Amino acid sequence: MAVTTLDSFEGRATDKARKPGLFARMYQALVVSREREARRYVNAYLRSLDDKTLAELGYDRAEIAKPDFMVSRI
Repeated sequence: MAVTTLDSFEGRATDKARKPGLFARMYQALVVSREREARRYVNAYLRSLDDKTLAELGYDRAEIAKPDFMVSRI
């Protein structure tokens, strides 16, 4: 059963299960894309560090080599 209410400001019917609009979806896609790009940059930088520096930062090379490394850290 669909639920419809009236918007108190304009008096128009709105659907509570409304999908995000075009700009909201575009913005969300942009955010996801930029997060992936940032993960790639950080991962590339961490891979360029020596083992001693990685240990000081709390990482090890085996952990960084995993494909889902940055996904699990954020």
